[in-house]
Amino acid sequence: MPMDQKIKVEYDAKTGRFLIACPFYLNSLPRGLPTRRWDGKNRHWTAPAIRANVQFIDNKFGPSVAHFSERARDAIICLKEKYATMEVERKSVKRFPSWYPFKTQPRKKQQEALDKGYGLHALALFMDMRTGKTKVVIDIASALRMQDEIDHVLIVCPLSIRRNWLHEIADHAPFPIDAHLLDTSKPKKFDDWMARKHDFKWLIVGVESLAAGSATKYCERFLMASLKALMAVDESSKIKNHQATRSKNCVDLGKKAKVRIAMTGTPIANGPMDIFMQFEFLDPDIIGIGDFYSFRNQYAIMGGYEDRQIVGYQNLEELIEIIEPYIFQVRKSEVFPDAPPSIFIHREVQLNPDQRKLYDQMRKEKKVEGDNKSLIVQNTLEKMLRLQEITSGIVSWASTEEQRERGESKFYRELIPGENPKIAELLDVTDEYDGPTIVWCAYVDEIQLVCAALRKKFGDDQVVELHGAVDEHQRDINVKKLFQGGHARFLVGNAATGGMGLTMSIAEIEVYMSNTFNYIDREQSQERAFGPDKKNGTVIIDIIAERTVDEHIVEALSQKKNVSEYVRGSIDDLKDKLFTGVES
Repeated sequence: MPMDQKIKVEYDAKTGRFLIACPFYLNSLPRGLPTRRWDGKNRHWTAPAIRANVQFIDNKFGPSVAHFSERARDAIICLKEKYATMEVERKSVKRFPSWYPFKTQPRKKQQEALDKGYGLHALALFMDMRTGKTKVVIDIASALRMQDEIDHVLIVCPLSIRRNWLHEIADHAPFPIDAHLLDTSKPKKFDDWMARKHDFKWLIVGVESLAAGSATKYCERFLMASLKALMAVDESSKIKNHQATRSKNCVDLGKKAKVRIAMTGTPIANGPMDIFMQFEFLDPDIIGIGDFYSFRNQYAIMGGYEDRQIVGYQNLEELIEIIEPYIFQVRKSEVFPDAPPSIFIHREVQLNPDQRKLYDQMRKEKKVEGDNKSLIVQNTLEKMLRLQEITSGIVSWASTEEQRERGESKFYRELIPGENPKIAELLDVTDEYDGPTIVWCAYVDEIQLVCAALRKKFGDDQVVELHGAVDEHQRDINVKKLFQGGHARFLVGNAATGGMGLTMSIAEIEVYMSNTFNYIDREQSQERAFGPDKKNGTVIIDIIAERTVDEHIVEALSQKKNVSEYVRGSIDDLKDKLFTGVES
């Protein structure tokens, strides 16, 4: 066939896509690609360089019908070599090196994780909280350094637990590591650290920071300083949103690392779709399906209005078989089978008259009104949020035009008059249970109310705070030195800020004044008080306003669902089913 009548295949290394131009009478060939799109502007097909597409092109685009550019041919050769290496990796059995000088001896399940993960270029540590995944990463990275496989490590984690990594490195690394917490407001500090000679550098950055370009550029610079870097994402459920900038930036950064590790105890809190971006970070070729929508079409069943809602799942056995070689999963019950169970208690209160009036008005009319002020909500979830504020003793109003012109926020909050029944109940709880206590609140205003009441009763030195307004260094002092050290009886915090990665095992009681709408926040925060050597289980108390949204929120979270999912009622909880086949 003449050259001008053949399919022409080019490769764009920047986007990782094949560009396929062909005569109309050969269009049936590119249409057979597992994942492809038509680019009408440039009059060619684009296809991501994934395993299925490479195999299809290699098998179907023979020399009689297709012409490959040098870049396209080289890309196919390199990708085929990579897939062959992955097949060997999937089937090989390696053990963590026996010569490794552990600073702290691993528990049985940690040793199993080390044996499973050592030598893999991509590893998902789906280990429940407190089962020791941080130590596993430190030991894998240190062993790889000793074999000159890596020399840089990038850790991406929630901002609230960055300092926890410093403590864990000090506890478990068998030799000195030069770790740096990224602060983009102090570029000279980063420059000086990069210039300082050291055998093994670790950069620790908050995942929230990757929503901005500046932090991502520092990470790129760090990774590009070495061709032998390991990148780990701690609490990788934070990058599950395929549309979020920080998720995309994590995936792009991962491409510059030689070894990648995802770490979380809640890989699929909302269903199997949560898996996609975590494995895109680890290696897009593990699942090898191209993009989120192709992944959803393969493994989700769509329904509802215009087929836009996920109503079920399909082909999960296939998905599990594909990803299993790269996963190590362990339940807390496997590591600590004799740990005492937590005790769950609901304490119910009645709204005071002013709360009930505002609550009923918002519930019935989707608005509240007062003297020259009002607030109208637009949807069900916003309505639930405002109702929950009212049960906490707070009411939001819409800012006036004059306030907005002064640069004030769209909403402002006021305390509802009268005795706050939840605060009164909390004080009763402190009389009945006299041990170290964590109090979780959804709102900073509520934290301030709780702190004021507890300080009035027990003194300023008995109460410490943990929320976004407390700087990172002070959080570390509040948790480790004052609360965990036994100097303060109460730690009052926000689960979204303080619920991940921190150890507060001294706590005997956890009280939820209110919950965020996120199931992961609840599960993670509940586990902060877990301790394998505790003789008694933690008492977990929900203070619930009767006949209010509190009841629905706690019910949704008890079913392991985000409140938004509970409201829609369209996504099943398959967390345990996906990996163990056991109902939760």
